[in-house]
Amino acid sequence: MAVVGLVAKPRWRTVLILRRVLMCAIATIALMALLSVHVREVSKLPGGASYKLPALRGAKRSLNLETLWKALPNRDYAPCTEPSSSYTTPPESRGYLLVHANGGLNQMRAGICDMVAVARIINATLVIPELDKRSFWQDSSNFSDVFDEYHFINSLVNDVKIIKKLPKELATATRAVKHFKSWSGMDYYEEEIARLWEEYQLLVDRMRSYGRYIALHLRFEKDMLAFSGCTHDLSLEEAEELKTIRENTTWWKVKDIDPLEQRMSGFCPLTPKEVGIFLRALGFPSSTPIYIAAGEIYGGESRMAQLQSQINLQFTATAYHLYQLKPLITAASFTSSSCPSLINNFKH
Repeated sequence: MAVVGLVAKPRWRTVLILRRVLMCAIATIALMALLSVHVREVSKLPGGASYKLPALRGAKRSLNLETLWKALPNRDYAPCTEPSSSYTTPPESRGYLLVHANGGLNQMRAGICDMVAVARIINATLVIPELDKRSFWQDSSNFSDVFDEYHFINSLVNDVKIIKKLPKELATATRAVKHFKSWSGMDYYEEEIARLWEEYQLLVDRMRSYGRYIALHLRFEKDMLAFSGCTHDLSLEEAEELKTIRENTTWWKVKDIDPLEQRMSGFCPLTPKEVGIFLRALGFPSSTPIYIAAGEIYGGESRMAQLQSQINLQFTATAYHLYQLKPLITAASFTSSSCPSLINNFKH
């Protein structure tokens, strides 16, 4: 037995050595293959310092303006509002899902849609979401101030069970908090909301009286630029102010941002001047009414002048009398939802 042991030990050493040599050989071959592909692809790149766009030789000089207003093709996608026969009503609830939606109105709306899907997946009862009241907009609106609460609950009755608030016995119960990752009464509506809807309808009618128009959301507000780190066409003082805002906003995780890299990657909004150039390039005449749907543009009137010199800008005050604007000034989110795709810059 001792002899067998002495003979087996060198044999295992030989096997281990051969195995290591084989692994190194495979790794070397794989590395050479990757480098070969990389060098080959790089060699195909054209020489020269910059890339030039090809000339549009066959482009038409005269544009048909009617094509600009046509609806986009659906590309054979069909709405799925009618569920299939295999779709079942929500099973017995496993618990309650409480949601706090933050950000601007559009971000909160998207977050609420996501939470409806999550509630369905985890078989939870969704409590009417709470809207952010501490964000940049400082809007004190509740869910029922912005959305049709009755329609929200009843339209999803076959998908998700929704309640207005937790049962009393659970109001003080311990709650599990989960932060999701990013990139990631009828009387009220029949009386107060009905009156406001008539006022908004007045705005719609007056806007339509000017003919066909474009609703433009520039996304060139201070909070947007600070969050994204975009400083193109800004002064050094403005760029430093945005950096300070980003560093002092604790719930924004990314602090060190390269503005040039952000813009080259397509993560920055167009400047007002670039938007004007873009619209003119599409063929819209300067007489086209453009309604600005946004907060206060960073840089104020001087930066908006770069856009106004190219197109026909319109503001809420154009379609409203001053006394008609007063009831709406303090409810930015409510106005945005009640007049979709319309201008809501009350400071003008």
